[in-house]
Amino acid sequence: MTELIARNNAIYFESAKAYPFDHRGVKWASAESQRIRFEVLCEIAENFFKSSILDVGCGLGHLIDYLQSNQFSGVYKGIDTVDQMVLQAKKRYPLFNFETNDLDAMKDVAYDYVIASGIFTFVNWSSMQNTIEKLFLCSKKGVAFNSLSALSIEKESEIFYPDPIKVFEFCKKITSNVVLRQDYMPHDFTIYLYH
Repeated sequence: MTELIARNNAIYFESAKAYPFDHRGVKWASAESQRIRFEVLCEIAENFFKSSILDVGCGLGHLIDYLQSNQFSGVYKGIDTVDQMVLQAKKRYPLFNFETNDLDAMKDVAYDYVIASGIFTFVNWSSMQNTIEKLFLCSKKGVAFNSLSALSIEKESEIFYPDPIKVFEFCKKITSNVVLRQDYMPHDFTIYLYH
């Protein structure tokens, strides 16, 4: 386990322990901002709610609430490297598939869409690039991920704020079919990568 992953796990272990059921457990400012991010991620494709989905960094499993509110009929799997998160997700959503794992364990399995919400908060540029490549390899049709933005007016010192254009340009090296969205929150962006 790298030092970066260990630090990330420690941060989220504490938040999940303190707030095991709501948005604060995964470090989001509000339930509404979390819902908006889910909505934007799921807009990657019209048939999304009938597809197979890998939810990377699934946290406490909150995406399930959004999927169910949209009559999800596909196949779902959530993975996270934080045991505490996965245990809580399994308790809350016993009919869904969650496991403690990382992307390296998923390299031989492909899902229609790979979703990642908030996984780049406590990383660095090198780690982000490596993870985006792995996300794409795990998908058959596309990837949707979000991140806080370097264009944010207020920034916290411990948090990573990448430049959305730099991330977009990196993604264009992976696939020519990339969409950058910055139209839903002033301090956030989402990228879709398609096969």
